[in-house]
This record gives sequence, structure tokens and C-alpha cells, in this order.
Amino acid sequence: LSPNVMLKLLWLGVSVAAASNRSGARHLPLRPFALMDQQQALQLMEEGYFDVRHLPKAKDMANRIACSINSAVRKIRMALMHSGRGYDEARCPLSVPSGLGDDEPSGTDGLAPREAEAVTWGFAEIPGVSKLAVVGGCCGGKTQSKPHIREALKERLGIAAFATPEIATVLFLQGALSNGSYQDFVPEEYEEFMVQSEILQIVIEGIWSQGAALSVDGETALLLADRDAVDGKAYSRPLVEDEPISWSRILLKSGKLLKIPGLSDDDLAK
Repeated sequence: LSPNVMLKLLWLGVSVAAASNRSGARHLPLRPFALMDQQQALQLMEEGYFDVRHLPKAKDMANRIACSINSAVRKIRMALMHSGRGYDEARCPLSVPSGLGDDEPSGTDGLAPREAEAVTWGFAEIPGVSKLAVVGGCCGGKTQSKPHIREALKERLGIAAFATPEIATVLFLQGALSNGSYQDFVPEEYEEFMVQSEILQIVIEGIWSQGAALSVDGETALLLADRDAVDGKAYSRPLVEDEPISWSRILLKSGKLLKIPGLSDDDLAK
């Protein structure tokens, strides 16, 4: 072959490879994420049966909720972009509500201050507030059962009940795991999702417990938790052998963030 022909073949090969790379990039799905603002957090509280218009410190609680959820979303998104699967800023756009700012910073090895304080509430025993975890499989009727449980408690026992949101659904709505569709599944993202779900479960239970105590003003209140902090065990090894993450690793990483060495099932069940 003449040098000119060889150069043309070489150029053709480079062009085909480049086109192939570009085609692969186009086939990578767009993975948008979104942060939450105070108004959206207040809506979550209203759905949990809080009267946010008359609840003391409602806006402060909403800010803590948004801060904690946004911290989780940022870390899940970062895990996806650092997975080596080709996801970058362009493929994972982040929608930031107007006026939100940068939230409260939290590093990869810790929690934001307001988030950390809510964690202490989650582990604390709030006087007059008890917890009842509503657990079960996917689409098993957990969320739909809560208003019926709440009504029965009020009518038969005179106890006010407040319901936490399902953490997985909250994170799905903000973009995690392709909005819950698991499209183009990335194990690194799933692992961070599981860890952040643990943290958020404790944070949300803590904030809801404080809100419940303020709402009843010394009376008895019940917290209806949609799943609980131990629930992730049912979606990890060794209970589910083909899951990409083990429960022991979730406990290890969650304990590091919570600054609780040796975090155990007993700690989470309290």
C-alpha cells in the first residue's frame, strides 16, 4: 500500500473510533438531579400532618430538612460522577431553586451542622413522643395505611400521630437512581444512596419528633415512621445475595458519617 493509502486508512480508523465514542456518550442517559427549597420541605411537613402555619419553628425545621436532603442528593450525585462510568456535570445537571444559595456545607466525611444536630434528635428519647415503624415490601400499602392508622389513633385513643415521608421516594424525586427507575444501574451510586438513606431516616425522625412534641404541647404523640433505619438490611447482603452492597458496609460508612464507631442494628433500632 502506498503511504497515501495508509494515511487514509489510518484517518478512517481514527474517525470511526471517535464517532463510536461520541455515539456511546450520546447513549449514556441524562441523569438530572434537583435540590429542595424551604417551601418544598414545608410541603413535606404538611403531608406529615403538621400544621406548619401554627407550628413553632416550622421554617427552621423545613430548612433543616432541605439542608439534609440536599446534602444527600449532592453526595449521591457525586458518587455517580466519580464512578468512572462516563457521567459528568453535563450528564448530571443539578437544578438549584432560585434563592437557595449553597446550603450548609458538608464534607464527604461528615454532616452539616444542622444535619448533625437533627441526628442527635433522632437518637434521643423525646418526652411524650413514641415511634411506630410501618414496614413491608414495595407497594405493600405502607403509605396508604398511615392516614387510617392516624385516624384510628385519634378516634379511639385520643393520640395525635404524625407521619414521616418514605426516604427512598424523597430521594427518587430529587433524581437518585434515575428517579427510582434504576435505569443504567451504577453500583457506586446505589451504595451512596443506601448510606444516605440511613442518615436521612434518622434525621427526619429526629425533626419529626421535635415537631410532634411542639404540636401537642405536653400531650402524647406518635410518630408513624415510613420504614425505619434497620429497613435497609432487607435490601443488602447477606439477606439478598445478589445485591451489590453488604449491610456491614452500610453500617460502617453510616457510622463514620454519624461519628458512631461500631454502629449496629441495636443502635438503629433505638
